[in-house]
Amino acid sequence: MNNLFRLAIAGLICTLSAAGAFAAGDDEGGSGSGTEGAGGAAAGERVGDAWSWDTLAEYESDTGNRILSFQEAPVLAAMVANGQLPPVDERLPEEPLVFNVFEEIGQYGGTLRMATVGAGYNDFTPIRDLAGTVHIANHGPGNPHQWVNYAHKKNYLSEDSYTFTMELRRGMKWSDGEPYTADDVVFWAEEVLLHPDTPSGGWVLNNFGPISTVERVDDYTVKLHWSEPNPTAMAWMEFWGGWYPIRYPKHYLSKWHPRYNEEAETLAKEEGFESWVQAFGQKSGISTFGQDDEPPTIRPWLLGDVDPTYRTFLRNPYHFAIDTAGNQLPYIDVVRVEVVNDNEGKTLKAVSGELDVSGFGHSAADIPLYKDGEEKGNYMTLLWPRPAGAEAGYGFNMTSKDPVLREIFGDLRFRQAMSLAINRDEINEVIFFGLAVPRQAAMDPENSYYKEEWANYLAEYDPQRANALLDEMGLQWDSNNEFRLRPDGKVLEAQMWINNESQSLLDISELVKEYWEDAGIKIDMRTGDVDLVETRISTNDHDIAVWFLRRTNPSKGFSRNNKFITGGLIDYAREWWRWVQTGGQDGEEPPEEFKDFYALAETWYSTTDLAERDRIAQRIFDFASENVLIIGTVGYAPVPVIVHNRVGNIPRDARWFGDDTQFLRDLKPDQWFIRQ
Repeated sequence: MNNLFRLAIAGLICTLSAAGAFAAGDDEGGSGSGTEGAGGAAAGERVGDAWSWDTLAEYESDTGNRILSFQEAPVLAAMVANGQLPPVDERLPEEPLVFNVFEEIGQYGGTLRMATVGAGYNDFTPIRDLAGTVHIANHGPGNPHQWVNYAHKKNYLSEDSYTFTMELRRGMKWSDGEPYTADDVVFWAEEVLLHPDTPSGGWVLNNFGPISTVERVDDYTVKLHWSEPNPTAMAWMEFWGGWYPIRYPKHYLSKWHPRYNEEAETLAKEEGFESWVQAFGQKSGISTFGQDDEPPTIRPWLLGDVDPTYRTFLRNPYHFAIDTAGNQLPYIDVVRVEVVNDNEGKTLKAVSGELDVSGFGHSAADIPLYKDGEEKGNYMTLLWPRPAGAEAGYGFNMTSKDPVLREIFGDLRFRQAMSLAINRDEINEVIFFGLAVPRQAAMDPENSYYKEEWANYLAEYDPQRANALLDEMGLQWDSNNEFRLRPDGKVLEAQMWINNESQSLLDISELVKEYWEDAGIKIDMRTGDVDLVETRISTNDHDIAVWFLRRTNPSKGFSRNNKFITGGLIDYAREWWRWVQTGGQDGEEPPEEFKDFYALAETWYSTTDLAERDRIAQRIFDFASENVLIIGTVGYAPVPVIVHNRVGNIPRDARWFGDDTQFLRDLKPDQWFIRQ
């Protein structure tokens, strides 16, 4: 989207807002009825319990209703009238996604107000940046881990798990009006996944599985073929991989790639980049606050104003989704994300009614504050459980650069003691008002292979036994009986790195610090934004990693992103995992039992027989439990999500709020609206 086009939309939004042109049913393109019923619901109502319909034909077959015409936002109708855009029926695909609304057909217009702590990950990041080919239905009847199609018409795995098929929507377009076709998906697969130099390709392949070939079946169908079964493919596509195919417009990016432009290296250097690799990575990157421009996209909102204190995002005139009345989505014209300094600043804005939707980083400890402010702030406090086996999980770095700490952390007795030293019941009562589940870090009980013993193992509070284990290790107290000493005579101190964008991690860690210092382990708490923390962990410059134990439910638990295996931001053995990822070219060779553990995980990923897969899973998580790889606290804690009363079509009782459902993304933000 070029700057002139962006300015045109922004200017028209201001003009039409002042003229009051955003009322429902407005004659100049306001949302209204474009349907013909056959005994079905009226145009303003929800239609049955379906999450969405992948095509118009499916909607009409399922409901008996026909969508006869399409409507658009007034700002876009004005641009059509001025000759700046083609008509809405030419911008929509032949096979648009039909979204069922949660409550009612919405109203066009308005600005959704959100906030971010610093320039990091925030409530809007997954809504826009991680909008992908597959989502999860995070509300309503049916399978709580049901995958639903989004950008692509169909996504499915073959029965033998060797082939993943993507069927695109005919006539779908990028935000600049260029067609989105199989050529774009093939470009992504060949030039990102399989190209040895393109940024992020190796990371995706490590998680997505070994692709052997890419098949372009026709203009709207692409098949990815694996060299071995990959039954985890759908979980990966829904979670992270699904947004990769829609991130790489071939017509825009090919000029920075040497396979398509022999002058790509020269062009990159003329533009100030070190190489074409750097240029391609920057030009293809879409990060809410990471850059000042973006490539064409198919996301619902496009980058608008860029300012150090805020960003705005404007509706995509070529968005591929409609509601059941034929209105092109999204309803909301503008999303404005304001930058605040800390969680306290975000909380104050929420309580004062200055934010429309806010959940990321909020702490359950502030539930009374949020509830008390509801009437004055004109909002609701919704309590949605986080799909996390541990609200805070702790990984002691067994590949520490400090050889003394490496030996201590590698001693199973130490990890057992640290688990027994935690008072989980107190954490639950003090921080979560008894609404969470005290437990060890473990997988979700909804998994078919689950064992209750994993959640209970060493989860009791037993400081006497914890101290006995540390005594048994020979970790003597100092002369003041304040802290224990390392074998080299130094105070046993461990540095704990915490993401300051999550208040619950900070709150829990303050208590955990007290428990561990009572046991004689001095804790140096360090905080930073998620990028800083991730950098410390990725470079193996940490003693204790702290993060949510996510990706434990059935939709994610069988995934290459599983935290017990990859570690990630709860990394307990970064260098061992690096060795596995690089095939022994980097990192440190793990002990034999961990080699077997990682190898067993690879077998799990490629096993298609369900009973055998469950048997393998139990062996994997038996090992993780017995070795206390990650120490848990409480799980499934409520997250206070603040929703202003002027926002429509947000459910009151979402199943989950968290990483596994991409926070707010899987609640159909395309159909949220601002009541006028």
